[in-house]
Amino acid sequence: MTLDLDFGNPLVFDPATYSGIAVIRLPVRATPGALLEAVRTLLGAVQSRSIVGRLWIVHRNQVQEYHPEP
Repeated sequence: MTLDLDFGNPLVFDPATYSGIAVIRLPVRATPGALLEAVRTLLGAVQSRSIVGRLWIVHRNQVQEYHPEP
């Protein structure tokens, strides 16, 4: 889990070689509450599906999963 957007680049950080990458995306003027919402969203997603080998972009109320083109 990181706030570093560079980890969202699958060409540099191939998600398949990691235990999973979760990049938290926050608004420009983020508040502690916005971070807490994003972490709760991530925790909810982890409880229902596996992040292993995947790249997730986590927003306050949504998780987008990166799917490489075949």
